[in-house]
Parts: sequence; structure tokens; C-alpha cells
Amino acid sequence: MSRAAPCVATTLDSIKRSLVGLRMPRALEVLDATVRRIEQGEIDGLAALDVILTEELTLRENRRVKIRSWRQPCSTDSSTMPW
Repeated sequence: MSRAAPCVATTLDSIKRSLVGLRMPRALEVLDATVRRIEQGEIDGLAALDVILTEELTLRENRRVKIRSWRQPCSTDSSTMPW
């Protein structure tokens, strides 16, 4: 085993702790698969960061849309709308 393996594991653990602290659950979910893609040469570090952040942003936007639609009044009568 090379010396790089323990360093990578320590770095990944640190990243996971940071994602938990930042409350980024989707990023945490896709981290391992994204690291595998880097190791296989499919993507580079910047592309991996983009994948992880895009996944988290998509989750948050979908949640925001769902909450907004849940809060919308059921009436379709436009006279009751605030605009």
C-alpha cells in the first residue's frame, strides 16, 4: 500500500465532516461515486467539484419549489392573488 492511500482516506474523511457540518446531504451522497470517477480518469478535480455542487444545488432548488408549491393557495381565482 502506498503512502497516498492513508492521506486520501484522511482527506475524504475531512471532506465528509465538512459536508455534514455544512448540511450538504446530497453532496455527501455523491462524493464516493465522484471520487471513483476521478480515480478511473473519467473526470478531473474541477469537474468533480462541479458535479458535487450541482447535485446539492439541484436538491435544494427542488426542495424550494416543492415548498413554494405547497404554500400556494389552492384557489385559481386570480382576484385573490396579491399581484
